[in-house]
Amino acid sequence: MSECILKALTQHMNVLSEITFGEHQDMLLDPYMAEIASLILKRKRKISLGIFTRINEKSVQALGRCLQKINRLSVDEQLLLPQAVFILREYVEHLSNPQGLTINGRSVATWLNEWKIHAGQPQDKVVQILQLLLGKIKTLIIADVMTYEIMDGLVPHLYVLDEVEFGENGKDINLDCYMDRIRQLILKRKEKISLVVRTKICTFNMKLIYFTYEKIKSLTIDEKYLSAGGRVMLHDDILRLPQDESIQVLKVNGLDANIWAKKWFMYDWKPEDNQSNTLFWLECCVQVKGVGILIDMTDKIMETLAPMLAEVLHEIQFGNAETGADINLDRYMVCVTTCMLQRKKKIVFKLFTELNAIGIHCLGKCLPKIYTLSIYEELLSPLCRSILCEFVRRLPWPHQQVSY
Repeated sequence: MSECILKALTQHMNVLSEITFGEHQDMLLDPYMAEIASLILKRKRKISLGIFTRINEKSVQALGRCLQKINRLSVDEQLLLPQAVFILREYVEHLSNPQGLTINGRSVATWLNEWKIHAGQPQDKVVQILQLLLGKIKTLIIADVMTYEIMDGLVPHLYVLDEVEFGENGKDINLDCYMDRIRQLILKRKEKISLVVRTKICTFNMKLIYFTYEKIKSLTIDEKYLSAGGRVMLHDDILRLPQDESIQVLKVNGLDANIWAKKWFMYDWKPEDNQSNTLFWLECCVQVKGVGILIDMTDKIMETLAPMLAEVLHEIQFGNAETGADINLDRYMVCVTTCMLQRKKKIVFKLFTELNAIGIHCLGKCLPKIYTLSIYEELLSPLCRSILCEFVRRLPWPHQQVSY
């Protein structure tokens, strides 16, 4: 940012509908922020403002003074010091008419109810802000750092928060060191809490979560960051929960606990995972009614899956819905089809991986055994799509539900 750019910008500020400063790096905006805020205040219509650069507390105060002229504010809070975010929060709280304003894509009420802690923030300032926020926030997100100082600051909040979230994108925040203390605090609560875990957690600490279920109203765990052993324990714990009213309202990853426990997803195997033991658990667990294969198919997986696919499963998914990566399913489609044709009841079939023409032909033959078919059309070649369409046309009325 420079004086020349600001001068050239001045004549545009009355007509722009949106302006963004920065690209997640420092662009030295502080010397010009007061003048920019003054130009915004002179506008007749509101503007969308994006700030993706570092600004100091004085600049945040200038931003706060012109909030009534902003309808959409986007700020990279990770680039701001916690006291700067707190100052912005105070300005937002004192807005006389916050309706219509969104901050980082959320309503004012939602944004005010949340607070996120990042690794780059000074620990002493984080603890100070946590003390000031007590009773003012409903959701606390500890994104990518966990320390004894943060744990101490978290203690009073765990008695009053509606939701606490640990981790972001699977980064290891060393949560295992604090889980026993977190468990003790949760158990002392009067009201139930929502617990979110998006970081690595060891099998022993998965067991600690089990002892807090009576105080948890919803549990969200990003399973792909857990070892297979940890996921087996989590499923076993959910299946063993007493079926009383207090547990029946528990949600796990957005589903009723008893529904979630009947689904099993196979993710990329990690070094600590034991594929044979995990498949043995899947084979023995009669409660599982839905399976998702997100890894490369193997003879051992097909051997375990075959009797389940022929009889007990209500839902089967092949492939990762997020990536659509090839899982080598073509080699096993004949066996999959054979198992499907033995079924007495129809099944929900989800296909999020590539198939060649022979694989699609196999799928087409077992369409009468499919209740709902979900498939990524972009993963099909024109030939494969035409083959599938021809099989669909031959189905007797009523047709199965087919979604692309």
